[in-house]
Amino acid sequence: MNDQVMSPGPWLQVEISAACQAGCIDCVRWVPQGGMQNWQPGTIVPHHLNGHVPHINTFYDIEHWNHHIKMFRTLKHVNLCGNMGDPMTHPNIVQVCESTQLHHPGVAISINTNGGIGSVHHYRQLASMGVTVIFGIDGLKDTNHIYRRAVNWTRLQERVLAFIGSGGRAHWQWIDFPHTQHQLEQARLLSEELGFEKFVVQSRWSPESEIDQAIVDHHTQAVDLKTKHTEVEPTREEMEQQHLDYIGHMIDSGTKIYPQCANTDNNLSSYHPEINLTADGRLWPCCFMSDIEYHKLSHVRHWWKKHTKGMPANWNSLYHHTPDQIINSEWWQNVLPSSWDTSNPVNTNPICMSVCGACNESTFARR
Repeated sequence: MNDQVMSPGPWLQVEISAACQAGCIDCVRWVPQGGMQNWQPGTIVPHHLNGHVPHINTFYDIEHWNHHIKMFRTLKHVNLCGNMGDPMTHPNIVQVCESTQLHHPGVAISINTNGGIGSVHHYRQLASMGVTVIFGIDGLKDTNHIYRRAVNWTRLQERVLAFIGSGGRAHWQWIDFPHTQHQLEQARLLSEELGFEKFVVQSRWSPESEIDQAIVDHHTQAVDLKTKHTEVEPTREEMEQQHLDYIGHMIDSGTKIYPQCANTDNNLSSYHPEINLTADGRLWPCCFMSDIEYHKLSHVRHWWKKHTKGMPANWNSLYHHTPDQIINSEWWQNVLPSSWDTSNPVNTNPICMSVCGACNESTFARR
């Protein structure tokens, strides 16, 4: 293990809520019936909540948040993200921001939301507190719901106007889906009319034509917020072969892993520019790794279980350890870096390979 004691840096990304009303089918919340590995492109199937997620639809406990946020000593930027849920669903979202500002004076707080959920009063309060809200709006009135299933346009507009009208700094984040490219400039003009500070076009997380088409094909499907799905997993041998096929395809393309969590301005003081804290109080190198144990693909979940079976329970939990202890743990310092070696595909980390592999050009444009 590195002899240098490492500490969290100035950036923290937090999944403050694991609840959301939307039904974006490429989100880790949603799994096609039968499992992602059995889904055939072009087939329209029901999507259900990911039953592998133990903390789905829960909120970060506000009392524990008040204690945990104090553990980070040098925070300058906190992003309340929408990895598993929408931050604006948290009933104590204002108190979360107040506590963060109290313990870290001058901190910059940003919130990602689909904008169709949360109290209008909360949006006004956040505006008065100087919090930046990043609205994920991926279309106009007639198209936003294609990707953002169940996000009501009228409710979205009401919250946008309430926040901006109260002096809030708002950013419009637009994902560059093929089905809305014809509306891009119209949306940019609308953002200026409404008073958005920025209009940001973001690359798609899954820029495959099959996923693009699946989003369009499934957009009229009702959003079921109750049914959880846990498919029957393949055999161990099948999952290990699926892992080798998954990794081998990228290695054959000449891909190498260049982990961005190791590319900070000062590695000795910050292992990752934006480490991720999930709603169950666990700390991860990034939001992508935080999904690994309940990933949509069974062979990714299997790889994780196989490569962490020797780790002590709660090794990355703030309920049991400090951020410094977690970042200086055996997994973070030795196990994780060793998984970036592509010379032995059996041990190669599938998340790091798919997100920070050199073949994924969109990765470096969006992070």
